[in-house]
Amino acid sequence: MKKLLFLLIGLLAFALAACSDAKDNNKSTGDDLPKMVEVTILLPDKIDPNVETEIKAHVTQDGKNVEDANEVKFEVFKNGDKEHEMIEAKHAGDGIYSIKKTFAEAGQYVVISHVTARDMHVMPKKEFVVGNPSEESADGHGDHESGDGHESAEGHDHGHGHGSVAIDFPVTSAAAGQETLLTAAIKHDDKPLTGATVRFEVWKDGVEKHEFLSAAEMAEGTYELKHAFPSAGDWTVNVHVEKGKDLHEHQEKIVTVK
Repeated sequence: MKKLLFLLIGLLAFALAACSDAKDNNKSTGDDLPKMVEVTILLPDKIDPNVETEIKAHVTQDGKNVEDANEVKFEVFKNGDKEHEMIEAKHAGDGIYSIKKTFAEAGQYVVISHVTARDMHVMPKKEFVVGNPSEESADGHGDHESGDGHESAEGHDHGHGHGSVAIDFPVTSAAAGQETLLTAAIKHDDKPLTGATVRFEVWKDGVEKHEFLSAAEMAEGTYELKHAFPSAGDWTVNVHVEKGKDLHEHQEKIVTVK
């Protein structure tokens, strides 16, 4: 009888240990997340007015060139200008995406590369000078976040924080009427972005009403919420990330609901 009792206790302990290991294996860690896409903006040492200039973005992931970026665009504007030109880049190989641009005036300029690759969106910014800096007043040479952002559906400005922000939002499909886990893994300068305010802006194609849903930080740099899409169709989910006064980034993605 005692042998049977000891045998049952041993089996119970083994079962509990197996369950504990399974739970540990199911935990999400930072190592499970894909490597961040990194973008380096390359500019000539000297840029003269009225001379065609090549602007490049070198796109890599885990030290390897990214040759299959979904979209690379350059947003170029002169400091103080409200009009921002958006130019689509061409793939030149070896992870390089480039545009050619002629600047009509000397002055202080800003370029932001909008890179969408491997379910991530990266938007590094770089300021540069065209011509002789002494020919232009330094007025207006500051962070373009103040007053030169993009307008959101709620009318808020979308400034761009310093450095590179990568948003990994892997959800592409969902079932109508069923809760779907929306997850965004966010890094700033290749480190998990903690303590940010993250909202998912959700709307259906052709419908004016936009719903804003607040996500909770479940792990360092990982934000989640559960949402049930009420009907089938193409829904747009725009992940808004805010921290402090200067950082406000966003990434849009289409989710197909069946």
